[in-house]
Amino acid sequence: MPSRSSMRCAAEALAGGATEVFELRASDGPLAAGARGLEAFLDRFGCGERVRFVSALIVEEALGNLFLRAPNPPAHCRLTCAIEPGTGSVLITLEDPGDPFDPCQFPAPEPVADIAMAADGGRGILLMRSMSDEMFYQRVNGLNRLTCRVCESPQADVRRSRRA
Repeated sequence: MPSRSSMRCAAEALAGGATEVFELRASDGPLAAGARGLEAFLDRFGCGERVRFVSALIVEEALGNLFLRAPNPPAHCRLTCAIEPGTGSVLITLEDPGDPFDPCQFPAPEPVADIAMAADGGRGILLMRSMSDEMFYQRVNGLNRLTCRVCESPQADVRRSRRA
């Protein structure tokens, strides 16, 4: 159980915000490194079950798509985890220099009657979209930037868009 001082520190971070940046390299096991970094960040601030589960799902899907499924995977990416001041929401931002790809505009896979007959691909992005409270994509200075907001209580008005 966390001490009173660590709980106070976590409460102050939730009120005032906190950010941590992880530089992930393809050659260093980026999925495991990203998962460890995210878990440590969420542990430090005592984030709840929904934030932990959804954040882990988003990071795993996004990094898997980037490093394992992209036609031209980049050599590195940046994962930024932040606590939004005053809300306790977690913002997860992934930036990479890979080919432009906007998952917010990626078409949802066709529904199938038998999952065994389903084509590969697209369901992880659909899962990210449906679990994020907000999901935004930008192409900035040659970088893909995907930002997902995760709240402890799911938001009724879920927005997914593309910011120019």
